[in-house]
Order: sequence, then C-alpha cells, then structure tokens
Amino acid sequence: MQQGPLNEKTSIDDELWAEALAYLPPRDMVNFRLAGRTTNRSGIIRRYWQIKSEKQDEEIKFLLKSKSKLIDEYEYNSTNPSLVSGLFEEPLRDGDTELAELFEELSQIESDSTETGYLLKEKLLDDINMLIIQSCIKPLRNTLEINPHSITRFPRQLFEVIALQDYWKRLERLYLSHNKVRSLELNQCESLQYLECDNNRLELLNINQCTKLRYLKCQSNSLPSLNVENCRALSQVNCSNNKLTALAINGKNLAHLYCENNELSSLELDCPLLFSLRCANNNLVKLDLSKCPCIHSVLCDKDKMREFVSSASIEELEKFEATIVPWLMKERDSHQDIATVPSKSGRQYFSVMKRHK
Repeated sequence: MQQGPLNEKTSIDDELWAEALAYLPPRDMVNFRLAGRTTNRSGIIRRYWQIKSEKQDEEIKFLLKSKSKLIDEYEYNSTNPSLVSGLFEEPLRDGDTELAELFEELSQIESDSTETGYLLKEKLLDDINMLIIQSCIKPLRNTLEINPHSITRFPRQLFEVIALQDYWKRLERLYLSHNKVRSLELNQCESLQYLECDNNRLELLNINQCTKLRYLKCQSNSLPSLNVENCRALSQVNCSNNKLTALAINGKNLAHLYCENNELSSLELDCPLLFSLRCANNNLVKLDLSKCPCIHSVLCDKDKMREFVSSASIEELEKFEATIVPWLMKERDSHQDIATVPSKSGRQYFSVMKRHK
C-alpha cells in the first residue's frame, strides 16, 4: 500500500518531488528538510537546491552580460543630486563603487548547488537588484520606472528600508516591463494606481491589497493565478499570454479585459461596465456575460466554446468573433448580421456587427 508522500516506498521519485517543491521559497523547506532526514528523502532536498540554483544561474548570467550598462546607469542615477536628494540620509554617491564590487564578487562566485551556495548567491542577487532599484527612485515623484533589461528580482527587503517606508505608501505608478522578475509582491503599495509588469518571468504577482489599482498590464509572464478580488477600482486588465487556469473578477469599473492565450477553463465576470473582452485561445466551453450588460465587443475564437450567455442578444454586440460552433450556427440561421469569415489559419470565424436601425 502506498504510504504518505515522504515515505521511502512512495512511487513518486525524488526528481518529481523536487520539481514540485521548487515552487516553495527556501524558508518553507525547513520542515520538509527535517522530515526528509527521518524518511530517507535527502535526495529530494539535494535536487531541490539544484533546481533553485539553476534559476539563480540564469539571473547571474543575465546580470553579468549587462554588467557595464547597469553600472553606467547606476553611476548616473546615484550621483545625480536631483534624483537622490531628500530621500536618503546619505546620498548614494559612492553606490556605483559598491555595485561594481558586488558584480566583481558575483563574477568570481563558484558554481555551488548546495544550500550554502544558494544562500550566498541569493544575498548577492538581492543586494545588486536593491541597489539598482533604489537608484531609480525619484523622491519627489510618485512614479518609479525601472529600465528594461535591468533587474531580475524585486526584493521584499526594499519594503523594510526605513527611508523608503513613506515612498512605497504614496507610490502611484510602477513600470518595470521587459525585465526578468519572477516574483512581485506589492501589497505595501496602498496608493498604487498603474502597474506595468508585462514581459517578465512572473510566477507570482501579489497585488490584492492594492485597492486603488486602476490599470494592470501583466501579460507575457508565467502566472498560474491572478487574485484581484480586492482591486475593485480596476478599469483595464491585460493578463494575456500567461498560464492562468481560472479567473474571477468582480469590478464595478472594469471596462476592458484581455485574457487571451492562457489555459482558462473558468472565467467568472461581474463587471457592469465591461465594454470589450478578449478571451481567445483558452479552454473555455462556456462564456457567461449575463452580469456584463454593457458588453460591446467579444473575441473568443477557440473552437471549444459551446455556450454563450449574455444579457444582450448577439446581434446587439458591436463586434463578436468566434469559431464556428453548434449554438452559433443556429444564430447565423436566424440573424442576417452574422457572416462567416475565413481566418489566416484556415478556420472559419463568425463576425457579428451591430445592426444599425
């Protein structure tokens, strides 16, 4: 009989366990490590640190490749009085030297996939990214812009810096598109209204306490989930090209939602002002827009769709596109406004335009 997941007789091998546990932060491995010692699962622990180290090595390779550019940008930012005055007790004038030293230490570090090696590299990567981000802060503005191809992480320790406590509370706009960040936790940014974090490597985005958030661009990442339950001020969300399997939004102000190219099998929307929706290339078999009375444009071109529920009839939509499915064939027979249009892929689509009286 199969025993618990840590029993040495389990059929799940060490490699699979390590792959699954690699999503846990190192601090959560303490209990598992203790259990592993008593159940002969040291192989899982060893492989866990190897996987974590491989991700670190990707960061290190990227940063070292961009070393000269990053140091030059940092030197300019940290020695420019208009950027650093009024925020820190001690200006970052010598920060460029410190960053260069950290890069030198990073370039000399040996490959080590043990826990000790992982923690050493982790501190170096945190320190480098913290310095780069701090150098981008303009204390008299409520906007933070991180240049593309500059950082690999947004360390949580930034929110513990005493000099930055007030800054994070009043930050309204954050732009860090086209970087290599895997995890972004912004619940301390209570005034945040605009967030652009698209084209990173995000596997975690924590913004549920950003209750003033109005605009979210997080497309082209690796997000398996997105929680915006408390983000009721959102007016536009683009979370396309991720790994989302379910999405639920209850937003009285949401007007535009783009969630195509995910793995969605569930889409729950209670958005009275939703105007346009793009949910193509998902696993949806039902689309319920009965709580979206203002919907005008829908794109759902995945041929798994079998049921469409809306407070408006199809011909009342400004634009509707979907692959040919049985229920829509019946609609085409009864509404002359529905036309069949060939696509570039060779599949046929319905294009529905609003009837002008």
